[in-house]
Amino acid sequence: MSYYLFEIPSVNGYHSDLVLADPDNPNAPAYSHYAFTIGTPANPNELTQRRGIPFSSFRDWEKLSSDFNIEEMLKPEKAYLPGGSVLGEKDLNPAFQANTAMRLGALELLANIFSGRITASDKDPFPHQLALQQYMKSHHTQVQRLLIADEVGLGKTIEVGLVLRDLLIAQGYSKPLRCLYLTKGGLLDDVRLKLQSVIPGVDGESIVQVEKSFVEYGNRTDGIHIASMDAARRYVKKAHKKNLPTGVSPEILIIDEAHHCASEDDLTSPQRIGLKATTRAYEAAYQMITGEFWQDSAPPKLVIFMSATPFRSRPQFINLLRLLTHQTSEIKNAYSSELTDVELVQVLGSDDSSTAVIWRQQDDVRSWSDKRLFPKLNIKRPPLQASEEYLQLIKDIREKVKQICNINGESFGGFAIRQLEIRLTSSTIAGAMWLFRWCVKHQEWKNQEEYKRDLSKSTDNLRKLIKGISQRLNEMVVLLD
Repeated sequence: MSYYLFEIPSVNGYHSDLVLADPDNPNAPAYSHYAFTIGTPANPNELTQRRGIPFSSFRDWEKLSSDFNIEEMLKPEKAYLPGGSVLGEKDLNPAFQANTAMRLGALELLANIFSGRITASDKDPFPHQLALQQYMKSHHTQVQRLLIADEVGLGKTIEVGLVLRDLLIAQGYSKPLRCLYLTKGGLLDDVRLKLQSVIPGVDGESIVQVEKSFVEYGNRTDGIHIASMDAARRYVKKAHKKNLPTGVSPEILIIDEAHHCASEDDLTSPQRIGLKATTRAYEAAYQMITGEFWQDSAPPKLVIFMSATPFRSRPQFINLLRLLTHQTSEIKNAYSSELTDVELVQVLGSDDSSTAVIWRQQDDVRSWSDKRLFPKLNIKRPPLQASEEYLQLIKDIREKVKQICNINGESFGGFAIRQLEIRLTSSTIAGAMWLFRWCVKHQEWKNQEEYKRDLSKSTDNLRKLIKGISQRLNEMVVLLD
C-alpha cells in the first residue's frame, strides 16, 4: 500500500483539499489536511484510526469525474501543485507555490481552532498572534528584520513558532530550517516546550532541540536550535573563538530578551561596539548578524528580536534599532555618524521597510469571542503621609546609586529608578535586599577568600547590612511561628 499527497477539488471547483491517500485502494482511509493539523493529540492512534475517511467516500466521484480529469490528477508520478485547481496556471509569480502552501498552513491553524474533530489546547493561537503570522506571510519576501515588543504575557514565543512553522511548510521537511534561537540560560526548556507545541515532530523526532553546550552548536545546524545567550556572549573576543566550529551560518537568528543587547555608547561606527558601556550580548548579536561570530560564516536571512522590557534610556533603544537595521536593504551602515536618530526612525516607519517593529499591549488584544484576554485592573492606593525625612532618604539613596553608576560608565534612569523606588517604598526589608544585591553585583571579589580579606569600610558596611537583614528575617519567622 502506497500513500501519496494529492490536491482534490471540491464539487463546485472553487475550493480544494489536500489529501493523503492510496488511490489503488478505495476502501483504505484517506486523510484530509484537517486531519493532520498541528493540534493532533498525543495519542498517535487518534490520527490513523479516527480521522480517516474511506477514499471512495471522500467526494462525489461521479460528479467530480464529469467535471475534472480525476484519473490524471491521481497519478502518483504527476507533480503535486499546491492549490493548482483553485489558483489556476496563469499566476507566474515564482513564489506561487510557497505562498499557496503557507496559506494552507494558515488554514490548518484555523482548523485547529474551529474544527470539532480537533481538541483545542492552551497553545491554540489567539487573534493577535495569527495577525503577526499573517503579516509575516504576506511580507515574507520583504521583511529581513523583526522586533516583537509585545507586552509580557501576549505569547511572543508562540508567535515566533507560527512564523517558523510557515517557513517550514513553505520549504518542506526535506530541507529543514537552520535556525538559532538565543535566550537566557534558565529559559531553554520553556522555549523548547512552547515551540514544540506549535511545530510537531516527524516520526516522533522533533526538529526543536536545546543545546546544552553552546560550543557544540555547529556540529549540526539543521532544525531549530535553542541556546543560551549567556554562553554565546563569552565568545565575542577573538582569543575565545578557537573552540568554536567553523562555517556555521544559521539562516534565521532569533534573540529573545533582546533588551540585554544594550549599549549606552555613542555607536557612530562599528569599531565603537567594543567600548565599556556596550554589553557582551550586544557584541555577540552584532557579530552574528554581520556573519563575523564564527569563522567562514554568513549573515542570516531573517533576524528576529523579542523583548517586553522597556529600555532604560534613549541611547539604548536607538542602539538596538541600529543593530536591528544594520546591513538591510535601506541601511547598509546603521552605525554611520551621518545617520541621525530621526532618519533611522523614519526608515522604520516606511511601508516598504525591510525592518518591522510589532508592539501590542494587553489592553489591545482580544480573544476569539472578542473578550479581553486580561482583566482591567484599577489599583487605588491609599494616600500615604510620608515625612520630609523619609522622602529625602529615598532621594539620597537614589542619587548615590546613580552617582556610582555614572562613575562606572553605567546608566541609571527611568526603568531602573522605578524598580529601586518600588522596593524602597514597599518595605524596609525589600529595599535593603535590593541595595545588598546591587552592591554585591558591583564588587570585584572572585571568591570567598578575597571577600574575607576585604576589610574596607564599604565591605564592612555590607556585612552589617546582611546581618541586619538576617535579623529582621529571623524576627519575621518567629512571628509566623
